[in-house]
Amino acid sequence: MQLNKTYLITGGLGFIGRSIAKSLANENNLVIIADNNFRGKKIGDLNNKNIKIFNIDITNSKNLKKIKKKIDIVIH
Repeated sequence: MQLNKTYLITGGLGFIGRSIAKSLANENNLVIIADNNFRGKKIGDLNNKNIKIFNIDITNSKNLKKIKKKIDIVIH
């Protein structure tokens, strides 16, 4: 099945980001989370084939190049 859209969520390991990521992934969207995981959040509840997590700091633009996907929507 083809994915609908690709979302990038910055800080997606926080409470709000997690909720949004799970909801979007369940609607057959690809969700890319970019988070430095400063607080050491567990990612167990985000185990979904439509969620990809990058442990990066988005303040460094070189880190964003690691995400090699076409992004349709950014949630910051």
